[in-house]
Amino acid sequence: MPTYEPKLMAKVAELYYKYDMSQQEIADRIKISRVKVSRVLTAARKEGIIEVKINYPKDNATRLERKFEEKFALKEAKIIVNQDASEEVYFNEVAKTAAKHLSEKVSDGDILGVSWGSTLRRVTDYVEPTNKEVDIVQLIGNLGSNDVSANTIIHNLARAFGGEYNILPAPAIVDNKAIRDAIISDRKIKEVFEMMNQITVAMLGIGGLKPVSTFIKSGYLLEEDMKLLNQAGAIGDVCARFFDINGERCNATFDDRVIGVGFKQLKEIPYVMGVVSGAHKAEAILGVLRSGAIDVLITDEITALAVLELL
Repeated sequence: MPTYEPKLMAKVAELYYKYDMSQQEIADRIKISRVKVSRVLTAARKEGIIEVKINYPKDNATRLERKFEEKFALKEAKIIVNQDASEEVYFNEVAKTAAKHLSEKVSDGDILGVSWGSTLRRVTDYVEPTNKEVDIVQLIGNLGSNDVSANTIIHNLARAFGGEYNILPAPAIVDNKAIRDAIISDRKIKEVFEMMNQITVAMLGIGGLKPVSTFIKSGYLLEEDMKLLNQAGAIGDVCARFFDINGERCNATFDDRVIGVGFKQLKEIPYVMGVVSGAHKAEAILGVLRSGAIDVLITDEITALAVLELL
């Protein structure tokens, strides 16, 4: 890059930033080309003549969001500032933000994959009806009559979007691989699994191995399952696919008992949103971030800071 006199760099910078003149106006005024004006401004930034300072609002989580995006190669992080609110308040705020983000990001013709969980269930309360034609696919089987099952969530979303919805009419986990293989050989089940390969956008809950987790409360994880997972170092799951703190898959025996999307399939979806709230899930969030399974994280400030503390 050519060198320029400091006085020239300062003058061009002053006209551009202080007096809000366009590059062409500056070029006309001091009789140089517009291209040279651009190069002078670039040089002035490199030489420290121009310094950029951003005065962030006190209630803005922008810097925290950028930190997550850079550290975990995310397309986007959206972090809700807690502002001394109750856990229920920021849980709702996370759900509202996720609902708005989902509505903004899906387009006509998209195929949306959805998992389960209390957070996603709450998200569906805030998704506004739209005229977008979006097909919806259930990513994992059901948790019986539990209202946080994926099929309940899909029915709620179907009221907002105009496309078709595809239910996976099977339990999330069965007793053994033979039963699983028999169920997924059904023609209707096969059709849902084939649609999973066409998903363009996914919205996932992130589960932790704590007593409050949907998986454990539902009774799907038995004592022997928990023992096996703990021995494997598992700390959380997405769609019943468990991983450790480093984001590595835990090859637990019951993995072959799961009726749902595979971990490799998830990572091939172009745009995956992870929606989660609660510091008790910090380990699980860190694991899924390191796994590369999600592109977007939507959470609250306290939860985000708990994740960073683990580093």
